[in-house]
Amino acid sequence: MHKLFLSSITLGTFIVALASLQSCEKVDELPTINEGYETQYRMPDPTALTDEDRQVISDQEDEYEQNAH
Repeated sequence: MHKLFLSSITLGTFIVALASLQSCEKVDELPTINEGYETQYRMPDPTALTDEDRQVISDQEDEYEQNAH
């Protein structure tokens, strides 16, 4: 019984090691870089908060402070 257990553990370890080594072949972690890609995206212009937006944020902060303690 003990030999069967050890041989199954050894076989299992071998299979796991073999699968781990096989999964490392042909790894392509990064996509190819296209020339000029950095100029194709433009950040949107920022918008200023209105007084109503500021009040909503202030109310949320006040509510958080009341419930955090």
